[in-house]
Amino acid sequence: MTTPEKNNAIEAPIAYIYDEDGYYFLCKPKQESPRVKGKFLTPLNSTEVEPEIPDGYFAHWSGAKWEYEKIPSTAEEFVGAKISHKSQTARNQLLRQLLQKLVEEDSDHYRVIRGSEEEGLWWSVERIPEKTQDEKDLEAAKLEEQKAMAYLNSTDYVAVKIAEGVATKDEYADVLQKRAETRELINGLRATQETLTAKIGAASD
Repeated sequence: MTTPEKNNAIEAPIAYIYDEDGYYFLCKPKQESPRVKGKFLTPLNSTEVEPEIPDGYFAHWSGAKWEYEKIPSTAEEFVGAKISHKSQTARNQLLRQLLQKLVEEDSDHYRVIRGSEEEGLWWSVERIPEKTQDEKDLEAAKLEEQKAMAYLNSTDYVAVKIAEGVATKDEYADVLQKRAETRELINGLRATQETLTAKIGAASD
């Protein structure tokens, strides 16, 4: 009876690979050396130390051990950070996607800013300053003007009918009175907007 041969193959160790910035992104078995049996080739930017990554964290190889960095979960956490636009690492791709998503979810308070080519082409987030009372009043005046203009547009047919002789001013006296008052209102609102715009401009100089 033939005795089965023993399997003396050595199991390949696992290489934990990190990107150009030191962040873990892949693991795979090392390849055996084609020249020396039982010896395995170590890929560039890798270690045999397995990272124990908590949920919601990146793992970063310090050169001696893994350190863990929280993945941003709010737009505020991106304020002051500069995420490379050029880098195509898995980490930077994820950060750019997160940055845009989180700002979209809180666009009243944050906005995306981009660095120029001279600055290094990066993405970041800045807080939107709280509006001053003048800025709030200006927005309100613009909105009120839009509503007034909508009323004039909706009643333009009255002027057309009177001009064409198919209706009289007496028939639409109330509408004509309100249109006149609305035009006065619009003139006042535009004057207010000019004043507020000048004040806001002077305050920012």
